[in-house]
This record gives sequence, structure tokens and C-alpha cells, in this order.
Amino acid sequence: MDWPRNLRSCVFFALMSFVSPQTRAAERPMEPRSLDFQSVLQRVRQASLSVARNDQLQKSSEFSRAAVAQQSYPTLQWGETLGYQKSLGAKQLHAISLSATLWDFGRQAALDLKAQAQVELARAQWQENDDLLKLRTARYYVGLASAESIFALSLEQLRNAESKLQTVIAAYKRGERPETDVIKLKVELGKAQLFFNKSKEELAALTAQLYLATNSTAQNLPNQLVMRIQPLPERSEQQWATFFERWFASSIDSSVSSLARIAANKASLQAELKSLDADNTPLIAAGATLQGVGQLQPVKPDVLAQLNLQYALPLSATRANKRDALLARLKENELAYDEDMKTRRDKRLQTQVVTDGLLRTIDLQKRQISSLLEYQKMMRNRYFSGRASLLELTSTEDDLLANKLELARLNASLYSAAIDAAESLGGKNLEALF
Repeated sequence: MDWPRNLRSCVFFALMSFVSPQTRAAERPMEPRSLDFQSVLQRVRQASLSVARNDQLQKSSEFSRAAVAQQSYPTLQWGETLGYQKSLGAKQLHAISLSATLWDFGRQAALDLKAQAQVELARAQWQENDDLLKLRTARYYVGLASAESIFALSLEQLRNAESKLQTVIAAYKRGERPETDVIKLKVELGKAQLFFNKSKEELAALTAQLYLATNSTAQNLPNQLVMRIQPLPERSEQQWATFFERWFASSIDSSVSSLARIAANKASLQAELKSLDADNTPLIAAGATLQGVGQLQPVKPDVLAQLNLQYALPLSATRANKRDALLARLKENELAYDEDMKTRRDKRLQTQVVTDGLLRTIDLQKRQISSLLEYQKMMRNRYFSGRASLLELTSTEDDLLANKLELARLNASLYSAAIDAAESLGGKNLEALF
């Protein structure tokens, strides 16, 4: 404590003996260890239904690609037919046939390209979903860490208010302080309790948010919900400046997951267009059939060999309309790519302006807190020596608390700005923030 030495034992006794049961209850039970960002992210990934859904989507595209590749394999079929005709009576038809495509003039290659493009699109969608999940988890983590800092400040304020009240009550009973000081400190204690309850509720809401993100099967929230995370790293202004400089110097390229997904979608549309053109090419296939016909008795089989030529005549406007639709979607895809790129460039420029202002403000805020700590120490000495009023002391401590709270909020804003900078690059190097 910063109070005079002859009062330290009194203050210590007040802290240990007069803290209210509500304040003691505020000290939440602790888990065996606090979770860092990587541990939280791992839990969120394991619980995410969207990750599981995209896993299945990727598997589906790979199975579809394998199925398309097998279309070019020779086909073996067996048939058995029992029929009845009035003039001939009952008869049997046995047939086993083998057929294979000889030349398809690029039709199968176009189908393979289309299936492969779908696989690449599914992979890009999986990566984009994972990057969005990582960014959302980072925001949850920063929000909860900030709420814990504010909760700690509110708890500190409440304890200080309670200890000061008990100390002044004791001084009042000895005739050293007026009754107005006791009443004033009771009002200050009420304000501290209100602020404490508000910060506690906010912390509970953000804890529940992160808990639900890490638990996909939760039906209800536990009565004693606790999720301890490690505090956000403290960085100097120079460290932050270097951190942001590295981010802002990075280029926004096609490795960004959303841009990669748009590029994969373009490749898929181009493959679909090529497949549509290939549908209008001839197909030459050969086949052999071993068959026999009889009337419910063993028969001597016959061999039938075939060579087939198939060609779809372009007599309908359907194909032309499909082609125009694909070309329009390709144009829309190009515009989507340009729009996403512009959005990311704009976000990075806006973040750069925000971070420059935040770094300067945080530096000034820290200096203000340092000055207020010195002033608080002086005012406590003056008050307990009878040279300053209680109003002067409480006003100084209120200013100090307000500045500490503002610093906590500014730090949270700075981390949010850093997440925005990482988001403009698709989440690159986000883990380094924590």
C-alpha cells in the first residue's frame, strides 16, 4: 500500500477482516491451468460443426472425382430375362456384354478437369472457413481477456472502497473523522458495487460465449462456469509499431483464403464450360455381347459385336443458354475477386490509421496513470494527516480508476485493430499476436 507506515497495519487488518462475503465470493474458482490462444483455438475447431461439415464436403468432392475417373473404365454387364409371347410362348434371354469407349475426343478429360476443380474448390472453402473460425476465436479471446482485466479492476476498486470505509468508521468512532466522511464512503462503496456487478455480468456473458464455442453438445450452462485464459501479452509502443509494420508491408495475394476460394470457383466454372463444349463431341465405343434365346431350355449362345458412334446434334438452344449463363458467372466471379481485394486493401489502410492513433493515445494514457499514482500517494498522505478532504482523495482515486479502465479498453481496441490487420491478409501470422 502507498499509505503512511503507521497506518499499514490498520489497512491490512481492514482488508483481511472487513471484506464483505460478496467480495470474497467474487474470487472465482481456478482451473488447474489457464488456456493460451492455441489451446482455445484447438477446442473451438474440435467443437465446430462448420469444420465437420466442410470436412464432409471435401470428402464428397474427392469421392465424386474418383467416380468420374471410373466412367472411362470398360463396363461388364449381365442380364437375364424371362418373357412370354402369345405366338411363341415363354422364352428366356441370357446376355453378358462388355463395352468400352475407344475415343471420346476430350469428353472424359473435361469431366476429370471439372471433378478436380470441385475438389480444389472444396479445399479452398475448408481453408476459408478455418481462417474465419480462427479470426472469430481471436475476437472472443480478446473480448474475454479484456473483460477479465476490467473485472479485476472493479474487484480492486470494491476492496479499496470497503477497506477505506472500515478504516474511516474506526477513525470516526475515535473522533478523528467526521460522520460526513463515513456517509460519503458508503456512497462510494455503492458505486463500486454497481460497477463490480456490471463487470461481473459482462465477464459471465463473454465466458459463456467462449464456452459455447468450445462445446458443440452443450444444452445448458454449468452453474459455476469458469474459463481461465492467459492475459494478453504486454508490448511496448516500439514492439507494436514493429508488429504492425510487418503486417502492413505484407502483400495481399491469391494465397488469402477467400481470394483462393474465388480463384478455385473460377477454375470450376471454366472446367464446367469446357465440359459443356465436350458434350458436343462424338463418342466412339465398342462392345461385345454373348447372348442366347430359348424356350425354357438350354440354348446355344450367339456372339454379337458392336461399334457405336454417338453424336448429339446441336438442334436446341439449351446448350447456348447454358454457355451464356456460365460466361456471366465467370464475369461475376472476376468482379467478386476485385471487390474482395479492394475490401481488404481498404481495411488495411483504415486499420493503419486507427493503430497509429491508438499507439499514441495508449502512451499518453500510461503517462497519465503514472502521474495519478504519484498524486494518489500524496493525497492519501495529506488526507490521513488531516490536510486534505475526503472528496479530494476519492476524486483522485476515481480519476485513477477511470484511467486504468480506459487503458484496458484501449489495449483491447489495439488488439482488435491487430486482428483487423491480420484479417486483411486472410489471418496470416495471427497466432504471433498472442
